[in-house]
Amino acid sequence: LNRNDPIWPYKNVLSRIRELKPDITFANLETPLLHDCLPTTEGMVFCGSDRNVAGLKAINVTVASLANNHAGNHAVNGVTETITHLHENGIDVTGVHGPLIKNIRG
Repeated sequence: LNRNDPIWPYKNVLSRIRELKPDITFANLETPLLHDCLPTTEGMVFCGSDRNVAGLKAINVTVASLANNHAGNHAVNGVTETITHLHENGIDVTGVHGPLIKNIRG
């Protein structure tokens, strides 16, 4: 947040992940990603900026799980908005509406 760079947390592993060229990169997304997320330094109700999807894309995340205790921190609208941001960026979602089944190389 202080660096204003959603890719910064991944810079030390970015080249290695890209080099591996995984079929699937799975992320456990612990927080909703919202356009108007206000930063907080206390409490257990939080969110991340939708800009963080750029970091997920940079490390080639293809599937994000929302089956977490903080996914609903901003109610159904927060979950829906998070899913929208992920889908708009080509990231599939699991942990909300049942399992995700993907066909990888047949």
